[in-house]
Amino acid sequence: MGYRRLIVTVVLTAVLAALAQPLYSVGGIWTGIINSRNNKTVRLDLLKTGGKDNRLTFSKMSMLRFSSDRCPAGTEKSGCYAIEGGLKSKWRAYELTAQAAADGEVKIVLKSPVRDGRITRTDFRGLKINGREMFRGERAFSVMHPYEYTTKIKKGETLRLAFEARRHRFAFADLKEYGINFCMLFTVTVVSFLLAYGLVAYVSRFKLLEHGSRIDIVFVCVFFFLLLVPASKISREEKSVQENRRLAAYVPLFSDQGLNNRFGQDFEAWFNDRFNYREAVISFYSGLEMLLNSRINNKVAFFNKKTHWLFNNEQLKIRKLSRQTEDRVLRELSAAGHFFRGQGIKTYMLMVPGKIDIYAKAAEPYYKVRGIQNEGTIKRMMSELPFPVVYPLAELQEGAKENFVFFKTEHHWTEWGAYLGYRKLMQTIAKDFPAAGAVGEDAYDIFYKRRVRGDWDREDFTLGQTFVQMNVKYPEDKLLDVEYKYYNPKKVLAEDVNDTEMTKHYHNPDGNGLRVMLIGTSMSENLLQFLPQNFSELKYFRTNNSPIVPVAEEKKIMKRYKREILELLREGKNVAFLTLGDPMFFSTYIYVYRLLQHEEVTIETIPGVPAFAAIASASGHPIVEGDDILTIIPATARPEKIQQAMQASDNVVLMKVYKNFPAIVEQLKENDMLRRAVLVSRAGLDGECVIEDLEAQKGRKLNYLSTILTRRETANQDGAEERKECDKR
Repeated sequence: MGYRRLIVTVVLTAVLAALAQPLYSVGGIWTGIINSRNNKTVRLDLLKTGGKDNRLTFSKMSMLRFSSDRCPAGTEKSGCYAIEGGLKSKWRAYELTAQAAADGEVKIVLKSPVRDGRITRTDFRGLKINGREMFRGERAFSVMHPYEYTTKIKKGETLRLAFEARRHRFAFADLKEYGINFCMLFTVTVVSFLLAYGLVAYVSRFKLLEHGSRIDIVFVCVFFFLLLVPASKISREEKSVQENRRLAAYVPLFSDQGLNNRFGQDFEAWFNDRFNYREAVISFYSGLEMLLNSRINNKVAFFNKKTHWLFNNEQLKIRKLSRQTEDRVLRELSAAGHFFRGQGIKTYMLMVPGKIDIYAKAAEPYYKVRGIQNEGTIKRMMSELPFPVVYPLAELQEGAKENFVFFKTEHHWTEWGAYLGYRKLMQTIAKDFPAAGAVGEDAYDIFYKRRVRGDWDREDFTLGQTFVQMNVKYPEDKLLDVEYKYYNPKKVLAEDVNDTEMTKHYHNPDGNGLRVMLIGTSMSENLLQFLPQNFSELKYFRTNNSPIVPVAEEKKIMKRYKREILELLREGKNVAFLTLGDPMFFSTYIYVYRLLQHEEVTIETIPGVPAFAAIASASGHPIVEGDDILTIIPATARPEKIQQAMQASDNVVLMKVYKNFPAIVEQLKENDMLRRAVLVSRAGLDGECVIEDLEAQKGRKLNYLSTILTRRETANQDGAEERKECDKR
């Protein structure tokens, strides 16, 4: 190999290794290096602990200022001060002086801020604490690897801090910062060199070859380039929404347990679950299989192209439970039943038959199902559990003669199927509570529709969750070939929805006087069309959903709304989005607005009155005046973020105070904001109440729509008018 050829090979190797960076680094090394070079901020934290009063009073801050960034997690009860200053490429000197209000300890933390979610580094030198030099030479610190030093301090004692800092200059020691897997890096480098060597060897002879041979070389070059595409972006997600399963985790070659003899298999599983454009490849393969075969059979579902029946593969592959598993399930359910009985609570269990148990013939000839899956286990549960078990198999089989009890493209039961199960359940409950008979179909507006009604959003109609997860494009007019029976209650009940906990709460003034708690999976969603019509109060807990909807999933939901809104607008209809308060203030309207603002539609946004403004006007509680600083923050934010807002502001508005009310009260007390705080729930709505003594009622359960207005003890204050207190029940 010639000298020039070697240089080109080395350069190309470096390029290929850089493109494959996701394989050997999880920290975004190249972005981190660039961000470090462009970083304009030096950061340090002071954390005062151990005293009754953890405040620090600053008398000197040279080239430094208080930061708007948050303090570290877990410091909400400390005197935490986030401090920053401008950063240059050359060394710059920084100084500060502070006094302690009480005895305790001060932790000094030197680090660099996080920029765009990436780690940055900052160079430090000459650190002196109270005149004492702490380390010699230059050192680089980041948020992942900061410098920390704790010193004792007495009341009134002065803390003097001085150091120099500059933008970070790359060193090989930085590689540890970004989680480099050196075994993987070595492998990637060797493979990249071999590829580069081969490409350079081919290209070097390019001018000497005939036209046909040159095309071959171009093909080879493009081929090797495409080999890098799967590694160009590695997914870091824990779960696949498309496949509804957890993705394989990375298992290193070396660990505390020693050498991983299965590293090759583990790495293959990890890469196969996470390579770039994986979902597009799956979609292409499924479409090709659909074109060439009469069915699709993958990890997600089985789809019969001839009949348009689709089955979730997890349900198809259910096999008989082992005796050990069966005993464990029965033991745990029995323990729960005995516990509820001891509390005077009557318990009932509704078991939903499987789709394959009703429509086994729809899977033939590709699947042969013999009998009811886990029939023995079901019989044991019905005979051995200390509460009634309702299993409406016969009812669904008979009901299937009238209309579909399961969706053809979905694994959930239809509303007609759910109604049959509900009717069977209420017949069982009525044996103990005669007033709990099932509501008749005349209480509903019955209609028929070809699309699938979503489980959580009752206004949403789709092609079916299972079909969407399979990721196959198929003509809707062929797919939606049947009409399903749907129910809309004539009497719409008030519903409190907590969308972070996946719960629903219904109140029915015309109910039978019974209070019910429903615990279930997504199968119980269609039951909510019926059960609330019976009982005076029903609270529902969904057990198989994440407590917080991922951002990616939320975006998909909003895009679905966008399509439906545009369809209505194209039909010449007007669409209104109603929201509490102001539509541009903590409102779901904002997400919908952003999706539609670039479409060729006319949007009119009508301003409203946010809750805190209505509360201030109704209660005579000024929000802000003079030169006061006001901060509005959701109480669902991180505790350290709330603490920072309270420390920096004269007046604070806390929205959505329903989840962590006791903790909020303690933070208000620490920041001298409790005495002047007022809490209002459901402002302007039925059931509005006012709480002025927050500490006395911090154990009270609050409505989702709860807001606190408060100000610091030293802030300006006008007299507040008399307010109506909540009853203290």
